[in-house]
Amino acid sequence: MASVHADVIYFLRTQALRLLVYVMPVVVPVALWEGWALAHTPAWSSTQARVLLPSLIGSLLYTGLAVGAIDALGREEKPRLAVLWATALHRGPYLFAVQVLMGLACFGAALPLIVPGFYVAGRLLLVQVDAPLSQAGVREMLRTSWQRSRGHAWELILGYLMWMLLPLVVGVATQRLIQHSVSTPTTLTWLLYSLSYALSSALNLPAWIFLYRQRSLLEAPPV
Repeated sequence: MASVHADVIYFLRTQALRLLVYVMPVVVPVALWEGWALAHTPAWSSTQARVLLPSLIGSLLYTGLAVGAIDALGREEKPRLAVLWATALHRGPYLFAVQVLMGLACFGAALPLIVPGFYVAGRLLLVQVDAPLSQAGVREMLRTSWQRSRGHAWELILGYLMWMLLPLVVGVATQRLIQHSVSTPTTLTWLLYSLSYALSSALNLPAWIFLYRQRSLLEAPPV
């Protein structure tokens, strides 16, 4: 697995700025929307429910654009923005469906014990990069991920969680800092929350690179 993480770091060193260019059209407006919601409704309320749908759509588009750009750059091709957007829009519902089913499966497996939930998550993680890249249906993607990840579940989930730890810590820490520093919502509060969300989104990219690289390795025919 060390070689996979080395590949992620190398990809970031060589392609990070180009990759950010393709996801920023989604990250910026969603970050501004999230920042406004957090600044005006920091605690859960019925008003904050309005944030869910735009944020969900933004998350699906972000994932589709990020994975599509990673795929093109990984194959040393120039990503075409129109194609990335068309694919992200078309495959977004499939991505949403597999994420919901994956969440339900992991929750069901975690009910008796926590460990089986992580195992199931590892077996199904690849659906998140399959959805934007393949033309398969939901059931086929779930079945393919389960088959490919046999013997690699813990490698996948632990590597994924490792790369997701930094954006999670940064996001929580910056939001807590803003909440304790500013008592009355202002334009500055809104912009700080937006910056926090945008930074966390950018820091999520290594996790998608990791999953893409693992998918490429596991789908390669054995030598």
